[in-house]
Amino acid sequence: MAYCPKCKSEYENGVMSCAECGIDLVADLAQFVEFVALTEIEAAQGEQLEKYLKYCGIKNIITEMLEENLLISVDKKELEMAKKHMQVYIYNTSIEEKQEGYIESEPEEKETDINYEKVSDFRSSAISFVVMGAIVFGFGIANLTGIIDIVTPIVKIILTVFGLALIGLGATTYKKLPGMEKHIMEREEERERIVIWYQANYPLDKFIEYKGINLEDKEEGALYFEIIEILKEDIVCEFPSSEKSVISEAAEEIFGKIPF
Repeated sequence: MAYCPKCKSEYENGVMSCAECGIDLVADLAQFVEFVALTEIEAAQGEQLEKYLKYCGIKNIITEMLEENLLISVDKKELEMAKKHMQVYIYNTSIEEKQEGYIESEPEEKETDINYEKVSDFRSSAISFVVMGAIVFGFGIANLTGIIDIVTPIVKIILTVFGLALIGLGATTYKKLPGMEKHIMEREEERERIVIWYQANYPLDKFIEYKGINLEDKEEGALYFEIIEILKEDIVCEFPSSEKSVISEAAEEIFGKIPF
């Protein structure tokens, strides 16, 4: 006899799946699978996510239609792994949608891309604002106090106020620099941590063989993008909260360490 692990209906031998639940039967209810909810998602996306999870090796999946959304449940034992695969799916989907030129209704995570060149530009701008502001302010004050008198009264006031505004803008810009530099250091530390973790868990000298990558008849560009995507998927599973730019930089660095 065979049994449905969900509704526990009994079937004759030879029947492979439950007519009611649509899931595979088991020979013994001791093999009962405890299903827990993974996510509730828009139906079309849910169907693609279900296929992706099965492709990734999540064996026990059931779905239930809830009005316009699809409730996806998985074996409780596979829940954590399913969550990681789902994070990768969401990450890859967001990249594809950005490339196709549209954005989902949900707000996209804001990604910062601050580097030392931008910090240098900010510092130069801050200094320029302060210096220019001081010159304009000094010129305005000199006219207001009568040291020189070459502009109209209204222009004197405008120059003084504008000079103060430039000095204030420069000071505000300069105050942002420590935070930007701290952010850069944190990003570099995160990238380094990702690279160290990856090398510890995936020996790079066996990477091509371990990942089953076929090097034959592949252009260098196509091979590069294939490996980079594999690296990003692995990283996202372990570091789902990392910025996309950090993940990309780490993947690039790891790629450079892979022997071909």
